[in-house]
Amino acid sequence: MARLPQEEIIAYRERFDEVHGAVYRWDVWAGAYLIGGGCSDDSFMDLRAGLIALRQDRHEPAARSPGRSGGQPPQ
Repeated sequence: MARLPQEEIIAYRERFDEVHGAVYRWDVWAGAYLIGGGCSDDSFMDLRAGLIALRQDRHEPAARSPGRSGGQPPQ
Protein backbone atom coordinates (compact mmCIF):
# COMPACT_ATOMS: atom_id res chain seq x y z
CA MET A 1 0.00 0.00 0.00
CA ALA A 2 2.92 2.31 0.53
CA ARG A 3 3.16 2.82 -3.22
CA LEU A 4 -0.48 3.84 -3.58
CA PRO A 5 -1.53 7.48 -3.73
CA GLN A 6 -2.63 8.86 -0.38
CA GLU A 7 -6.21 9.28 -1.64
CA GLU A 8 -6.48 5.54 -2.39
CA ILE A 9 -5.12 4.63 1.03
CA ILE A 10 -7.61 6.93 2.73
CA ALA A 11 -10.47 5.57 0.59
CA TYR A 12 -9.48 2.01 1.50
CA ARG A 13 -9.40 2.84 5.20
CA GLU A 14 -12.79 4.51 5.03
CA ARG A 15 -14.32 1.49 3.26
CA PHE A 16 -12.62 -0.91 5.69
CA ASP A 17 -14.05 1.00 8.65
CA GLU A 18 -17.50 1.05 7.04
CA VAL A 19 -17.60 -2.71 6.46
CA HIS A 20 -15.90 -3.49 9.77
CA GLY A 21 -18.67 -1.60 11.55
CA ALA A 22 -21.42 -3.14 9.40
CA VAL A 23 -20.51 -6.67 10.49
CA TYR A 24 -20.27 -5.72 14.17
CA ARG A 25 -23.52 -7.48 14.95
CA TRP A 26 -24.63 -10.01 17.53
CA ASP A 27 -25.77 -12.53 14.92
CA VAL A 28 -22.34 -12.51 13.26
CA TRP A 29 -20.65 -12.81 16.66
CA ALA A 30 -22.99 -15.65 17.64
CA GLY A 31 -22.17 -17.50 14.41
CA ALA A 32 -18.46 -17.10 15.10
CA TYR A 33 -18.99 -18.29 18.67
CA LEU A 34 -20.84 -21.41 17.58
CA ILE A 35 -18.42 -22.26 14.77
CA GLY A 36 -15.31 -21.69 16.88
CA GLY A 37 -16.55 -22.98 20.22
CA GLY A 38 -16.13 -19.47 21.60
CA CYS A 39 -15.17 -16.05 20.34
CA SER A 40 -13.47 -13.36 22.40
CA ASP A 41 -13.73 -9.70 21.49
CA ASP A 42 -10.21 -9.81 19.98
CA SER A 43 -11.10 -12.92 17.97
CA PHE A 44 -14.24 -11.21 16.71
CA MET A 45 -12.20 -8.21 15.55
CA ASP A 46 -9.89 -10.59 13.68
CA LEU A 47 -12.85 -12.43 12.17
CA ARG A 48 -14.35 -9.18 10.89
CA ALA A 49 -11.03 -8.14 9.35
CA GLY A 50 -10.75 -11.60 7.78
CA LEU A 51 -14.21 -11.26 6.26
CA ILE A 52 -13.17 -7.96 4.73
CA ALA A 53 -10.03 -9.58 3.30
CA LEU A 54 -12.26 -11.97 1.35
CA ARG A 55 -13.62 -10.87 -1.97
CA GLN A 56 -16.82 -8.83 -1.72
CA ASP A 57 -18.88 -11.70 -3.15
CA ARG A 58 -17.68 -13.79 -0.20
CA HIS A 59 -17.93 -11.41 2.76
CA GLU A 60 -21.36 -9.97 1.94
CA PRO A 61 -23.25 -13.32 2.07
CA ALA A 62 -21.46 -14.23 5.31
CA ALA A 63 -22.46 -10.89 6.82
CA ARG A 64 -26.08 -11.25 5.64
CA SER A 65 -26.56 -14.80 6.98
CA PRO A 66 -23.75 -15.77 9.35
CA GLY A 67 -25.38 -19.01 10.45
CA ARG A 68 -25.87 -20.31 6.91
CA SER A 69 -22.20 -20.54 6.03
CA GLY A 70 -21.60 -23.45 8.38
CA GLY A 71 -18.17 -22.03 9.03
CA GLN A 72 -17.22 -22.24 5.38
CA PRO A 73 -16.99 -19.44 2.86
CA PRO A 74 -19.74 -19.58 0.23
CA GLN A 75 -18.79 -21.39 -2.98
